[in-house]
Amino acid sequence: MSTFLTRVFDALDTFDPCLAQLAASLASAAAPVPANERQQMQEAAAHAGRAATKLRRSFDLIQRTALDIVDMQVRVQGETAQLAGALRELGKTVERVTTRQQQEGRTLLPSGIEDVLVRLDESAQLVAAAVFPSAIGGLRKVNVTLWDFEKILWKRYTDLLTELVQEQRLTNDQQATIERVADGIRDGFDRVNELLNTLAEGAFIEADAVHREVGVARQTLATHLDEARGRMTAAVSMFEPMVKEAAAIARAVDERLAELRIPIFPTHDRLPVAGSV
Repeated sequence: MSTFLTRVFDALDTFDPCLAQLAASLASAAAPVPANERQQMQEAAAHAGRAATKLRRSFDLIQRTALDIVDMQVRVQGETAQLAGALRELGKTVERVTTRQQQEGRTLLPSGIEDVLVRLDESAQLVAAAVFPSAIGGLRKVNVTLWDFEKILWKRYTDLLTELVQEQRLTNDQQATIERVADGIRDGFDRVNELLNTLAEGAFIEADAVHREVGVARQTLATHLDEARGRMTAAVSMFEPMVKEAAAIARAVDERLAELRIPIFPTHDRLPVAGSV
């Protein structure tokens, strides 16, 4: 299991018991929370529990099937938004109860529940930090552009190659040439995809490492496209439009890679001494 997934599951394993403890405390007959607010808090906690369960299932799916994290980004964002929304409603209700408690000068929110709420808040922050270790701007745009190659162009290539092979319209040498061309292009796009997943996991903490890896991905993609264009001959000209389209997609990917906004969080020993800057 990757370090990223380990952090996510560990954070959820801390969050879920806190939420369950809150639900148990609210269900206790001894809790003097007003009935209306108690119901609202219970509903918000139940909503948060369902959202956390969905989030766990998504990461279980990533772990079991080796799905790309960036491909699951929209789904995960939606589920974390549901979780955040439920916790926000819970917080608003708690704020109303504590305000009323101060105004009336009597205990409406027992210290036991207050302690649970503090632990719940801390564990929710850990979940957020684990799921989104760094707020990278532009990551999804690159991934969407990659899909133009992965889901559309690559299928067209495999369909055409299959048809030509079945109809015996390619010699062995021609087939080997076009497969080398296609595999090289695919390798370039795969390198970019690996980079996106590494960035999504928050694996880099040093600016030099980020610049180096992004530069390597861009250069690898450009090199493979140059090699592909150099291998195009009249014998395999039926694939040339696809190579040109792949080059256009690669340019769009490269432009979006250059626009990535990646926050860097150096380790404490690399931070400058206070007052030295």
